[in-house]
Amino acid sequence: MKKHLFSIMAIACLALTSVSMVGCDSTTEVPTPSNPSLESGKCVITANVSGSHTATYKSTDMMSPVLRQTFISMNSSFSGALSGNPALVEQFIIYLPLDIAVGSYNSEDFPGSNPAIFTYSYTNGSSALGWTSGGNETSINFKVTKSTAEEIEGTFEGTMGEEENGTDVAVNGTFKAKF
Repeated sequence: MKKHLFSIMAIACLALTSVSMVGCDSTTEVPTPSNPSLESGKCVITANVSGSHTATYKSTDMMSPVLRQTFISMNSSFSGALSGNPALVEQFIIYLPLDIAVGSYNSEDFPGSNPAIFTYSYTNGSSALGWTSGGNETSINFKVTKSTAEEIEGTFEGTMGEEENGTDVAVNGTFKAKF
């Protein structure tokens, strides 16, 4: 149920992002985790995706907010409008416990109301797919390399599953957010 709910949320966010990103300026700088120009309230996520879907994902900062309330929520997006394909929208979402410290973890280490969840969604026209960590023997190993009141950053790798058609994708990447 948890996985299905996050898949629905990711697809809804993708639809909103695709509508709002049409017509965006293609000269917008794409920050990287090592790029200090990341603004407060923003995040950047990069990932290599392989398996039933293949992609090299790099979020743009124009639609990549980070929230820090009862948990940390990094919602990153990429729109094909920036590269000439307005029907393409990808989104990577990471939820982490608010009090997470520097260290190495597995997404399955955080059950219940304080989860660590990784999701990836891909929409191209009417084709929409989404994968998430947890269930179906999928999980993400991740390392938090910096965790302060102002920033969080780290790396991740593992497998995410798609509930409806039973496909998996392997992912590895980085994340950084400024609160």
